[in-house]
Formats: sequence, C-alpha cells, structure tokens
Amino acid sequence: MKTSLFGKSNGTSNYTRYSNIKRFKAFFKASLEKNISPTVVAKVILDIAKDNNLQLRNFAGPDAKSLINWRTEMSDEEWLCSQNIEDDERWASHIEERLNLNVKRHFK
Repeated sequence: MKTSLFGKSNGTSNYTRYSNIKRFKAFFKASLEKNISPTVVAKVILDIAKDNNLQLRNFAGPDAKSLINWRTEMSDEEWLCSQNIEDDERWASHIEERLNLNVKRHFK
C-alpha cells in the first residue's frame, strides 16, 4: 500500500554499492505498481479487532499471500541464499518468475 512514507527520501541518492538496497528499492517500486487501497488494509485490521483474531499473519492485498508463502516454503538458509544472488539480472528474473513483479525496470 502506498503511503506518504514512500515520498520521504530526504534527497538521498539512488546510487549505492550495496546490491540489497538497490534490490529492496526496485522490489518496492514494482510492488507499488500493484497498489492496493488503504481501505483493504483497514478492513483486515477491523476484522482482526472484531474477531479477536490471534492469527500471526493476516493478508491484505492480492500479492501478500504469495509473498509469505514463498518465504515459508524455504528454510532460513535458502531464503538468505535467494537474496544473495550475485547478478542483479538473475535476481530480478527470480523475483519476476516467482511473484510476477517487474523489478527489472526499476534498476537504474
């Protein structure tokens, strides 16, 4: 969900030597292309409060469940390895294939 937080970069440069920061930014920019309404999140929160829901994870939006399922299918070691793919192109292809997010266009 797009909030005002995404516009508060304080003028920081997009340049970084750290691939994970660049990838994190590309991932979230691609995710925002599938932006959901705050109403969707509010409804999930309201349902939790009304039902005294003790479930640890509650999904809001069409991509939330696939992202969490992807993570829980892997061991911690596999998850870390998937984030440490050295080549940005391979990493982007991996994300696009698994989550249907076009992250490649956000690498600059």
